[in-house]
Amino acid sequence: MDYNSWKFRGQRIDTKEWVIGYYIHYGSIHGIIPIESLKYTCNGEALDFNYINVNPDTVGIYLELDDINCVEVYQYDKCVVTAKDRYVHDNILLIKDSTFIGIICMSDFNWVIQDTKLDFEYLPLHDVLYENMDIEVVGTLFD
Repeated sequence: MDYNSWKFRGQRIDTKEWVIGYYIHYGSIHGIIPIESLKYTCNGEALDFNYINVNPDTVGIYLELDDINCVEVYQYDKCVVTAKDRYVHDNILLIKDSTFIGIICMSDFNWVIQDTKLDFEYLPLHDVLYENMDIEVVGTLFD
């Protein structure tokens, strides 16, 4: 992931709408600069930008992953995961066509889907991507 292309999503302080762009934090300022609002000079330096104040607790990074409906997946998204085959890992067992709901978060420097109602603590996002499972964004932690 190229640092210059990191994209974030955060919830506006004033309207509670979601904003996507580049995250800035300076002193007490937490903002998102919408990608379309950046203006550049001929040598590529940022000339002008306007940021939108966001709640810092809601800011999540784009994981460069889209769900089964081509929706971008961000940190703190609530997802439904469907196992298309039997899956076994540590003390996790999922049968074919079983589903669970979880929140995308970081655990021990790995992206995971934190369980919201089953008996296991989390499912590694890597396993969801490579073990024949579907992921669908259905909301956020903050809905």
